[in-house]
Amino acid sequence: MVVVAGDGAAELVAGLDRLHNVRAIPRGELRPAEVMEIAGRSGATYVVHDADPLADVAAAWTAFFDGTGVAGALEVAIEAALEELGRLTAGRWWPADLRAWLRGLPRVVPDRYAPYQSVGM
Repeated sequence: MVVVAGDGAAELVAGLDRLHNVRAIPRGELRPAEVMEIAGRSGATYVVHDADPLADVAAAWTAFFDGTGVAGALEVAIEAALEELGRLTAGRWWPADLRAWLRGLPRVVPDRYAPYQSVGM
């Protein structure tokens, strides 16, 4: 399974559906959990979608440090992501302690985050 995230992800994913043995699932109005349910039923060798389970966390994290966010929005986004991510099978790229990693984000400035550093440790 491949997640495509960022600007233009929906268009890119939709274009992959014509490839042999690829099931492309553009998120549209679906929740990430709904996309995962559809993906789980697919018999295709490759499943590609744009349902980034951390998109709301990224937006709230940036707003938190930009000073444009609402108080508590980052923490709410983190807790919602933990319930959504709990439904996904962890791949090798997920941090070993996902809860500590996500809950440590309020202490790390987005522009200074290095993907392989320990957050909150």
